[in-house]
Amino acid sequence: MEDITKVDVPKFMEQHSDDNFLSQEDIEFLRVKAGKNKLGYRDCLQIEERLAGHALFALVPGEGASFLKKIGGYLVDGNSFMLFTNLEDCKAYLNQILEQKGAGDWKIQVVGISFAEVMAFAREYQVMAAVDYRNQPDARFLIYDGRQRTWMTGKSLA
Repeated sequence: MEDITKVDVPKFMEQHSDDNFLSQEDIEFLRVKAGKNKLGYRDCLQIEERLAGHALFALVPGEGASFLKKIGGYLVDGNSFMLFTNLEDCKAYLNQILEQKGAGDWKIQVVGISFAEVMAFAREYQVMAAVDYRNQPDARFLIYDGRQRTWMTGKSLA
């Protein structure tokens, strides 16, 4: 696991190439889906097809970060398991936490988690899995509802 506050993105990606993270093309495809107001059945299948066999980025609060909510070791914001398709958005989310909580003697690590593990986690803990949440006005993101076992889109209220 890497301390995300010190992560060099290209180096991290090179060191974790076995994790099979999404290609830029796949990320753009998912952003198009996130931009929709409502997802149909076919959209949901296409999302799952694109994510199958790939890993997403998740955050793991470490030492001194007891003020952050976690379930099963992973960062949860409200009732949402926070996931990212790319390391840049993951780091931007961490910067938001730093702005809100202030820098201190605490750590958050970034890990790769397979899509299959994401689905199992969301179902087991009955949480939402928020993919690429950005705290920007009208920013769109994907949500997998672990209770309903379906996909939807969300929009930031920032």
